[in-house]
Amino acid sequence: MKDGEDAEGWKWFLELLVEAIPLLKMQHPYNRCRFCYFTVISDRQKGLIQALQQVFPDNHHCFCSVHIARNVEKEVGKKVAKLVHALSATFSKRESDELMAKINAISARGKKYLEGISANQWRSTAWVDDPTLPPRFGIVTTNMSESVNSMVGDARDGSWLECTNDIVRKMMNRICSLREENYGREGVVDKVAEILESRWKNCSNFQVREVVKGGSQFDVFRPSRGASQPETNRLLDVREQTCECGKWQEHGVPCIDAVAYYRLFETQTLQYIMDNHVSEHYKYETVNELLKENIVPVSLDILDQDGVTLPPNRTKRSSGRPRKKGSGNDLVSPMIQTNHPLFVADARREDTTLKHVLQESNLRNNNQLSLTFLEQYITVITIIRFQYYLWIGGSSSNSCSGSNSFGNFCVVET
Repeated sequence: MKDGEDAEGWKWFLELLVEAIPLLKMQHPYNRCRFCYFTVISDRQKGLIQALQQVFPDNHHCFCSVHIARNVEKEVGKKVAKLVHALSATFSKRESDELMAKINAISARGKKYLEGISANQWRSTAWVDDPTLPPRFGIVTTNMSESVNSMVGDARDGSWLECTNDIVRKMMNRICSLREENYGREGVVDKVAEILESRWKNCSNFQVREVVKGGSQFDVFRPSRGASQPETNRLLDVREQTCECGKWQEHGVPCIDAVAYYRLFETQTLQYIMDNHVSEHYKYETVNELLKENIVPVSLDILDQDGVTLPPNRTKRSSGRPRKKGSGNDLVSPMIQTNHPLFVADARREDTTLKHVLQESNLRNNNQLSLTFLEQYITVITIIRFQYYLWIGGSSSNSCSGSNSFGNFCVVET
């Protein structure tokens, strides 16, 4: 979508996205959240921001901390850029203030630049201040999208039809392997179980105080553990499952303060906590249900032509790397030789995006052909990527925070 990365181009893409996946606009199951269930995280591309406001006005839009860091590096250098991710991920206002002080000491312009970016779109401290923001499950980057791009990178060398078919095969294989790996397992996934075991061991000397008799709020005191961990306290609400540390409501897994409450005040066992207080997202039963159905394969040999979209030319591409620049005659991929207005072009070339092809063929203005064969395959790619985002969060540690979760995210990467 190189020549279409403006508001109009992104609006076209996002409208197809919501048409293919209407549940992207579903209401959030948490009553406290004022946004829809799915959150979008992007690289702050201006045209995309405008399009999201039009197509997804009720979905929260967050910014990737890696892209912010890259922009900061261009503005003021690497020293400030190295502090950006920590500033994005921390829920501690004290740590956040310390980081901003360090940034200001290095570059006052860098501090001003970061303060100019809306905090509720990238800094975790905003989620502590505003409980109506939807949880991000620790995901503050577009790394999942980068993982998808890496996974299907080889498929891009073919025509769009062969590319789609290759992506489907890879996704089917991936889902099958994960299904076999997790089949028959029950309870909390291993990574989350390890985290809870560590929290259980480390909270034995905490103190838990009831704020109001019979109420849901509790003050949890953490004793000092040396200069690096001074004594502190956190207020948590067991009814709302929130804590001032921010981690309980962010991940759906009891933070160390919540574990201390369940262990010391409710005298519950670790196994009981895992069975009853961990989000269903982190249980193998959910993993197996998610992987139960695979993508339905389609054989290219049985597809009928629609009379509009031309099939890919099977001619082998010449050896060597494809040329990046050339004359106007080089716009069409060497794999395709046709004068048809709806040609299959090399999607990496800035003059030959799918949107451009559709516009050139005037198919968007044909009311009798509102969804062409080509657009159907665009929709298939969208659905495949969406399915991948749903389960990669539960089986991958691609997010910078290293958390394991099923994220309610649609990652849009330019």
